[in-house]
Amino acid sequence: LRLAKTAVYSFHKSSTRDYIVKTVKHWNTMMEKTEQGEKMEVEVIAQMKFDIGNTYKFHKQKSVDVGVDLIRVSFVEKEEEEQKEEET
Repeated sequence: LRLAKTAVYSFHKSSTRDYIVKTVKHWNTMMEKTEQGEKMEVEVIAQMKFDIGNTYKFHKQKSVDVGVDLIRVSFVEKEEEEQKEEET
């Protein structure tokens, strides 16, 4: 995240979505306490199935569809954040 200027995109198993969202919110809380950096927003851009073929001898199925999320973590400018707060 430190190298990104606007956002980071990543794939995660759908089953870990709650953990990813909670982690980003925790980072925001930590940054508020230290007053460092910009706030981050987390958003699930897409939900899809990812086909994983058997790659090891012990795999019994030819392939398995795994639910994955495309997640975007973006940085919110302070001005943008203030505008959103005013709108609510």
